[in-house]
Parts: sequence; structure tokens; C-alpha cells
Amino acid sequence: MNTINKFFKKYLWKSILILLLFLVLNLVFGIGFLTAMKNHTIDAEKEVSKIAEGIRQNDLKQISIDENTRELLSEKDSWAMILDDSGKVIWDYYMPEDIPQYYSVSDVAKFSRWYLEDYPVLVHELSFGLLVVGYQPDNILGSSMIKLHYVTDSGFVKVAFIGGILLLLVNIVVVVLIFLNNTRKVEKEIVPILCGIEEISHGGAVSLPEKGELANINIELNYASQYIMKKDKARADWINGISHDLRTPLSMIMGYAGEIEEDELIFSETRKQAGIIRSQAEKIKKLIADLNLVSKLEYSMQPLRIESIDLLELGRQVVVEFLNDGLEEKYEIDYDISEISQEPLLIEGDVFLLKRMLANLIQNSISHNPEGCHIVLAIRDTGKEWEYSVSDNGIGVQQEKIEQLNRGVISGEDYLDNGETSHGYGLKLVRHIVEAHRGRIFLKSNVPQGLCVEIFLGHRNDLRNKT
Repeated sequence: MNTINKFFKKYLWKSILILLLFLVLNLVFGIGFLTAMKNHTIDAEKEVSKIAEGIRQNDLKQISIDENTRELLSEKDSWAMILDDSGKVIWDYYMPEDIPQYYSVSDVAKFSRWYLEDYPVLVHELSFGLLVVGYQPDNILGSSMIKLHYVTDSGFVKVAFIGGILLLLVNIVVVVLIFLNNTRKVEKEIVPILCGIEEISHGGAVSLPEKGELANINIELNYASQYIMKKDKARADWINGISHDLRTPLSMIMGYAGEIEEDELIFSETRKQAGIIRSQAEKIKKLIADLNLVSKLEYSMQPLRIESIDLLELGRQVVVEFLNDGLEEKYEIDYDISEISQEPLLIEGDVFLLKRMLANLIQNSISHNPEGCHIVLAIRDTGKEWEYSVSDNGIGVQQEKIEQLNRGVISGEDYLDNGETSHGYGLKLVRHIVEAHRGRIFLKSNVPQGLCVEIFLGHRNDLRNKT
């Protein structure tokens, strides 16, 4: 945990430092921009006052302009005019032709605050009239600057405008690059760990590179993977060993118990007890076989013997075997194929495992309904998959238990005090067989009572690569 904290703190502080540097650079640029703007900006009141100083009227009421003022207007590509009290133009200097020669009081009020025929203008009151200085309308930000009582060089404004857009784009690119760079580095370190955890959760082995900033975590994951694989192998070997070691004693118990059960010279009570011993030994043998098969499927040690299977015929064989084995009268088994045609329903799979799957589901209904029940094995076509369903009208299962089984959760409560398995362990074997065939299993309450188990198998399950 300390390694992870240090890792993320490092990248957090690194990001903060980069951001601060980024802000400092923008601040420096902003100060430089304001300084340059100041150098290219003239106070409008001072500018128009300076122009007004160079325009005079003599005793004959003739208006003249000195050379300095001419140069000032020329530098700014400006023009000027003077209005008398009636609003008439009495003097002009390079005034554009589209500018009117007469203005009302309201006209003067308007252009004093805004534009005069698209020309940004400044006004200054003289003793002999109203001086109007106009600037070319090519300054895209001119009006805003003028209304702030400043006049800015139009060329500089354009450069500043384009520079501002470029700066914004550079900021965006830099932020994106910083984000992508940090994301790539974090991803490079984190993704292998997440993939390793996912692989371990699916029972696989991992071998992560034991280097980098999170090398300690990789080392621990590698150790955990090796430990789990070693433990699982030991468990599988133990189960296989137990299965092998018990096979001979169980066979002897079943053989001797069977002989005693069939010997008519022995008391009937003793023969009955021998029959119970044989029956329970058979259960133990089946449980060991199931345990061994579950272990092999769980650790992918059971190779699938793939062949083309007719699911319709497979279901019929399973039902017939139960009926021929002397099923008690309190149990009824029906095979419902009413929703499909009689054509073969072909799928690729392991016939032994699929028969075991259906047999376990039917036996599950028998084992957990000692008072008897009606069992229905049905098959239908959903359009995308073949569906087997095994349902009964027995005592059923609580909804909470069904939800656990649908999640594959089997707890200690799944084993009864008398050693019998409750709903769960037999279904665990069924679930492994279904998953080995890339299918799905779903449990639900039967209506009006009982349990229904649905198995979905794809129409074209290609499992050849799993052999």
C-alpha cells in the first residue's frame, strides 16, 4: 500500500509542478503582452488634444493645421473635420467622401458615443467648433479600445488577437500532452497489475516483470500466483490420490455387501442392512467421482472428448436410463419435446459430461424431494441457443438460496447434518460442465412450486480448440 501511495503522490506532485510552471509561463507571457500593448497604445484624450493643439483659426476665421499634426494624422491613417454650432462641416482634412457634410444634434450625440459611418471617431471641443478625428475601420478591436478612451495600433491588435488564439491552442495542446503522458506512464505500470489480478481471479498463472516503480506489487502478485497454483495443484493431487486410494476399499465393501444382501441363507434383517451398506457405499463412490470430476473441470485437467451430439437423443437416453433403473412410483419423469421438431439438434460437445449434467439435475430433484415429485426434462429452441430445462413440483428452494446458486456461491450450509448434500454441490458440477461447453445456467422457482434449472447451449459450439 505504501508503494501505491508513493507512486500516486509522485505523479500528483509532478502534475502540480508542471501546472505551476505552466501558469508561470502564461503569467510571464501575459505581463509581456500588457507591456507591449502599453507601448502600442495611446491615451485617446491626450491624442485628440495633441491634434487639437495643431489646428488653429486666425482673425479671418481661416482654419489651418501645422506640419506636426499632419504627420500625426498621417501616421495613424486618420482624418479630421470641424463642425460649427449648426452641425455643418466648416473644415476637413482628408475626410472620406462618404462622410456627410451636415449633422443634427442627435447625430453628433450618436457618433460621439459610437461610430460615424463605420469609422471609430474621437471628438474634442474647440473654441471655434467641434473637432472630430476619425480612424480607419480596419481595427477589429478599435471600437472597444476607443470606448475605453484608448487608441491602439490596428496592426498590433491583429497580431495580439492571432497570438492570443495561438496561445490558447498551445495551452490546450500542452495540457492534453501532459495528461496523455501521465496517463501513459500510469497505464504502463497499472495495466499489467490489473491484468494479472484478473488472470489470477480466473485461475490462471501470471509472471509479471519485476521492475519499475511498482515492482514490489508485481513481485507479490507473482508470489501469490505461484502460491495459489501450488496450492491448487496440491488440492487436485490430494483429491486424485484420495479417489484412487478409496476405489479398492469401496469396491470390496460394495462386493461383500452385495453378496450378503443376495445370500438367502442370511437373516432378512442382516441382508437389509447389507443393502443399506451397499447403497451408501455407492453414494460415497459417486460423490468421490463427482468431487474428482469437479476438481478436473475446475483446474482444466479434464480433456473434452468432442463429438457431434444430438441433444434430442441425449435427453431421451437420460430419461430412459432413469426409468429402466427402477424409479420409485412416487417419482414421475416426463420428456417434453413439444416445442421442437423431431429433427436432430446437433451440437459439438462431450457426450459423457452432458449426460452427467442432465442426470445430476434429475437426481437432484429426486434426492431433495423424499415425498416424491413430478420431474420434467424439456428442450426447446430459443432462436440463438438450445435450452434444456429440468423442473419439478417439489418443495423448492428459498429465493435467497437461488440467488446464491446463480452466483455460484456454495457455503457450509449446503451440507446437511446427515452428510447429504443440499442444493449446491451437485449443481456445482453441473455449472462446471456447462461452462466447459461455453453455455449458461440459470435457476428459478417453478410455478406454482418447485425448482427449475435452465441450461443454454449455443447452436454451433465449436470446442475443438479445447481438446
